[in-house]
Amino acid sequence: MSSEATLPGSGEAEARRRPGPEDAIEVARREFLACRRVDIGRVADELGVNRTTVYRWFGGRGELLAETMWSLSREVADTALEQSNARGIDRVFETMRTFVEVISTSPAYLHLLENEPRAAARVLFNGPHSMRARSIAWNEELLRAEGDLLAPGVDPALAARAITRCGEVFLYGDQLGDADPNVADTVEIVRLILDGATAKPEGPRV
Repeated sequence: MSSEATLPGSGEAEARRRPGPEDAIEVARREFLACRRVDIGRVADELGVNRTTVYRWFGGRGELLAETMWSLSREVADTALEQSNARGIDRVFETMRTFVEVISTSPAYLHLLENEPRAAARVLFNGPHSMRARSIAWNEELLRAEGDLLAPGVDPALAARAITRCGEVFLYGDQLGDADPNVADTVEIVRLILDGATAKPEGPRV
C-alpha cells in the first residue's frame, strides 16, 4: 500500500465578499495545523466578521473545533481509502491502519491532546458531531460499500463501532487511561475483529 497519505494542508481561504462557515473552517484548519489554539475571535477577525456571526454558524468553539478536526480527519481517511489497492476486508484494514498511523504522528493532534486535554476529550468523544460518532458512521459506510463483506447476521454498525473504539485506544490512549498503547497490538486486534465479522458459516458436516 502507498505510504503517501499525510495530514492534509489547509490551503488559502478563498476570498469572498460574504464569508461563510466554510471559510471559518478554512481559517481554523490553518490555525490548528500550525499548532495554535483555534480561537473564535481570531477567526472572526481574519474573516472580517464579528464573533456573534461565527457563534451563529457553529454554536461555540467546541463545535468549530469539531468541524475543523473532522474535515482534516475525513481527508486523511478518504485519501487512505483511495490509495489502497486492496479489496474487501484488506481494504478496510489497510485504510484504518494508515489513518491511525497518520493521525498518531500529527503534530497538530498531539499538540491539542497535550495542551487542551479537556477540550480534546469533548470533541473526540461527546455528542453526535464528535470524532467518535463520525468515525463510526464513516467506518459503517465503508463496510457497507464493500458489498457482501460481513458474515450473515453481523451488524455493520456494531462492527464499525468495534473497530473505531479499538483505534481510539491507540490514537487517544492518554485520554482513555492507557498511557502507552501499542500500535502493533491495536492493528492485530482490529484484524481479529474484522476476521471474525467476515467469517462465513461452515457448511453442514457430513
